[in-house]
Amino acid sequence: MRKAFHRKPALSNVERNVQRILHPPKPTLRDQFWRACWKVEEWWCRHVSQRELFRQLDAMRAVLKASREHPAPEDAHQQLEHFRTLVAAEHRTQEPMQRSPEDPAA
Repeated sequence: MRKAFHRKPALSNVERNVQRILHPPKPTLRDQFWRACWKVEEWWCRHVSQRELFRQLDAMRAVLKASREHPAPEDAHQQLEHFRTLVAAEHRTQEPMQRSPEDPAA
């Protein structure tokens, strides 16, 4: 004679937990949606944090490059000399200015 219902053997809680770990249920559509949202959010957070890091590194590189190009003078006398050389260099690169009529050197 055939049995109408086939019952699974009763599992203990430990066995049931092991089975659940080894054979998890398939993710639902809701689970898949939230997993995708989490991945996008994680990617965006990493992207933004890396972008800020590279902004800070670029700023540090610019500061180091500027300090190498124009060394900072230590005292006021050196600052004045540095300013004079910059003005003289700027003056040399500019076109000669037209002299005004009241200029005695004209």
